[in-house]
Amino acid sequence: MLAAEGEQNFSVRKLATAVGVDGMTILHHFKSREGLMRAVADAMVATLDIERPKGPWREILLEVAQRYRRLAVKYPKAFNIVSRYQTSGPADFELGEIVYAALLDAVSMKKTRLITGWRCSRWRSGSAWWKSAAC
Repeated sequence: MLAAEGEQNFSVRKLATAVGVDGMTILHHFKSREGLMRAVADAMVATLDIERPKGPWREILLEVAQRYRRLAVKYPKAFNIVSRYQTSGPADFELGEIVYAALLDAVSMKKTRLITGWRCSRWRSGSAWWKSAAC
């Protein structure tokens, strides 16, 4: 219903009528309209094939971005729900972990290059205690 009509034309009452239950039943289960929207966002994110991609951090981040783009193309009228609730539930947390791990890899690689470069420059400048560094 959300995918076809978009959030502007969505209501709990319309959903209840479509599935043949009372609107209060839906609200009792999800606690609120916002709770329902968060559940919908998480269900959409769960379709992204959450298995952790392998490879360098840039490729991982590109893969995650492509997954989100495919979701936006598949559900253009409902994708704003996913972007509104950046932490919608378990599926979203898993993708967040993938992104954070890739970013940590990127940062640690830059730190390693920075430290190695600093060590080599210190060794070349004659600092005795860094002469053991492999440069």
